[in-house]
Amino acid sequence: MVPFLAVQNNYSMNPDTFLLDQVERFSNRWQKLTGLDCFWWARICQKLLYISILGALFALIFDDYISLTEKEAREALAKNAVNPERVRSMAVRLIVVILSVCVQPIIFRLIILHRIQSTPELNIVVFSAFVVFTSMTALYYFIACTPLPPAKSKVRKWLESGIEFLRETLTPKPRRKLAPIPVPSR
Repeated sequence: MVPFLAVQNNYSMNPDTFLLDQVERFSNRWQKLTGLDCFWWARICQKLLYISILGALFALIFDDYISLTEKEAREALAKNAVNPERVRSMAVRLIVVILSVCVQPIIFRLIILHRIQSTPELNIVVFSAFVVFTSMTALYYFIACTPLPPAKSKVRKWLESGIEFLRETLTPKPRRKLAPIPVPSR
């Protein structure tokens, strides 16, 4: 396990750390807002892999991997440490980012500039490759995030306060019974 203080933020030397910190910042904000953590996003990315052409192959690999990584991350969080996947999968994340960021624009540019004859089949393959690389990149980054400790989300707080307001507003108030006013005798 890597303690929180051991993670350095030297972005000029390691762009992976910069990207991971940005994804984790987004994930933490999302978790505070909705209560859904980085592993929810990882599962969304996994579903995008399912619907792409190569998704069936990746699904076999990543299905148990996310559950295992989530379990390890929660155990690390209980010991006040970062997600071990943050350090363990850095090389893989860098390779996927390079493929995603560098290779895809070249392929798209070649097709857009008509240097490669575009056909509907080629467009489907290129789009599927784009979905695969983008989903895989996001998946690796969301898996490596360290989730916040469980807490009530802002959305839940808003819903609970809204429900309480509606209960107070819509609940009929008990009628006051009027007490007779004694009339002074003359």
